[in-house]
Amino acid sequence: MEELSVVGKPLPRVDGVTRATGRITYGVDVKVPGMLYGKLLHSDYPHARIRNIDYSQALRLPGVKAVVTGADDPGGRFGARLADQVIFAHEKVRFAGEPVAAVAAIDEETAAEALSLIEVEYEPLPAVFDPIEAMQPGAPLVHEKLHEYVFWEGWARPRPGTNICNSVSLRRGDPERGFAEADAVVENTYRTHAIQHTSIEPHACVVNAEADGRITVWSCAQAPYQLRMGLAAALRIPASKVRVIGTAVGGGYGGKTRMKLEGPAALLSRKAGRPVKIVYTRTEEFIAATTRHPSVIRMKTGARRDGMLVACEAELIYDTGAYTEAGEIVVWEVVQGAQGPYFIPNIQVDGYCVYTNEVPSGYFRAPG
Repeated sequence: MEELSVVGKPLPRVDGVTRATGRITYGVDVKVPGMLYGKLLHSDYPHARIRNIDYSQALRLPGVKAVVTGADDPGGRFGARLADQVIFAHEKVRFAGEPVAAVAAIDEETAAEALSLIEVEYEPLPAVFDPIEAMQPGAPLVHEKLHEYVFWEGWARPRPGTNICNSVSLRRGDPERGFAEADAVVENTYRTHAIQHTSIEPHACVVNAEADGRITVWSCAQAPYQLRMGLAAALRIPASKVRVIGTAVGGGYGGKTRMKLEGPAALLSRKAGRPVKIVYTRTEEFIAATTRHPSVIRMKTGARRDGMLVACEAELIYDTGAYTEAGEIVVWEVVQGAQGPYFIPNIQVDGYCVYTNEVPSGYFRAPG
């Protein structure tokens, strides 16, 4: 028998030696000449109008080179299949942890001190934290202008005037007849909770906004091309002007697939005229990065005595938090997967992606 050159052979990782010897470059390791350090100011409120932001004292602090807010944000919306997010909160904040301002300074300590000098005036609004409550008529709307958002047909079906940003259905056969034929029916409601990815390396990036309008990004993002498109959309510039240099990723698990720090760093770099580095703290990973979707799953399954599954009825409600991130895709995937690995002749599945005033949820290891 012919000996194979790869199958059954021990093969070293391409980057194994550099990883094992600590010579590989992660996002947190990147340094470029003239680099400043950025810090983000996050909202304390889950839902509130922004009445005023006063950062005059922060600008007077020695070592501070730039402060940016929603007033500096070009306002381009970005998202996976539904563009609902901007770099900074503009008129209102939608979750406790949403960025409202950012500072660039000569070191992290100065930037952190400057954040404490920024005064934000909020007008609290009613908030909703449970996806079932968020679907009810009269629930506080997380996105009043959902009807204005751009989305991909077939991937998202937003319902303006509600908190439902996507709904997906699957039908096959006659579930009512299937359950009538079943010898056993199992019906339950299950809930899953939010889980943070807690990668060893937090989100990190360095962004250099050049004088000619080009943007260079060093990031530990899992999806560099998605980051490129998202940043271009947010800044309202052609994608050809954005270059993303992917570093090694110190753990991602889906949590680093969407843009987070790169937008604020780009605006700070534009204003300061120097490269800016931002690294999330562990606290920021929990309050401002993504989580796994909390969900409410109502499942009803019918089977015959011989073990044949004959009917499945399910309602899948996924809490995507304040922004979709990729929730509209996750719901599409879970509806397809709800029927399980076996053929079931009679199926009725309805999935909903629902906004709440929680931290946004997204991909998490086998999404959904």
